[in-house]
Amino acid sequence: MPESSDRLDRIEAMIAEFAINDRRLQERQEALQERLEELRQRQEAFQASLETQKERQEALAQSLELLKSLHDDNERRIGQLMDTMNRLGNIVISHDQRLDDLENR
Repeated sequence: MPESSDRLDRIEAMIAEFAINDRRLQERQEALQERLEELRQRQEAFQASLETQKERQEALAQSLELLKSLHDDNERRIGQLMDTMNRLGNIVISHDQRLDDLENR
């Protein structure tokens, strides 16, 4: 009988050890699940931040396009103003010459 008692003690010890290991595994699994949830939340926050950055980048690109268009329009208008000023300058010179000619007669 002592042999079967020893065997039972060893089996009980093994079962107890299995139970301890099972609890440890469950605790580790729960910790890993919590960590996984934290990582998912971080990923969601990162995705939201990335989306916001993309929206801002698009808004900046649109603003730059608008500024470029306005700049091009201003350049065109300045060119037209310069042309008009040159023509007016030529008219002033022409009128001065006519006045000079009239005074010299």
